[in-house]
Amino acid sequence: MNAQATVAQIPRVPLWMGVTCMIAGVLAMAAPLVAGTFAVFLVAILLCLSGVAEIMGALRGPPAHGGTLHLVSGALSVLGGLFLFAQPVLTLGILTLILGIYLFLDGFGKCLFAFQVKPQQGWGIVFTGGMLTLLLGGFILSRWPLSGERAIGILIGINMFISGGILSLLSQGLKLLAEQVDDVEAQLAAEAKPVEEDS
Repeated sequence: MNAQATVAQIPRVPLWMGVTCMIAGVLAMAAPLVAGTFAVFLVAILLCLSGVAEIMGALRGPPAHGGTLHLVSGALSVLGGLFLFAQPVLTLGILTLILGIYLFLDGFGKCLFAFQVKPQQGWGIVFTGGMLTLLLGGFILSRWPLSGERAIGILIGINMFISGGILSLLSQGLKLLAEQVDDVEAQLAAEAKPVEEDS
């Protein structure tokens, strides 16, 4: 398989996908309450759908295979989804609290790990990442519950913006790689012709 065929097999990412994702990320950061509420509604829809599917499976299946347990589990999923629909702001607050605690503990753990591997190369990067994560978690917790309505939306926006940037760079990088492969193959073909003519 030649280089051109190998590059052709790499999935192409259109540039517009990355740009669209970046724009959506900026919009989510500009309106974090809307983005956070949308995320809660999406989770609510998924919970309700999975609950309904579980209830239907429990009603169709034989009772000996835990049908009652599946029925209760499905009903709880539907109730959880309905609660998310009814109380999206409260849910955002709870999710933000959990996120703040997670980030704080994760950052603390990364800092400890960095000191455990300190003589090795890269420990400083791990420590810096841990400190940034710890500070972000501490910031979210110090502003809670006020940060609850906006933090999730802002974090979703940042994630979408970064993902869009990566997709855009990937798109451009693959385009440049394909052009470089074409140039190298053209050079190789031009160098091979004089050798064929001599023989």
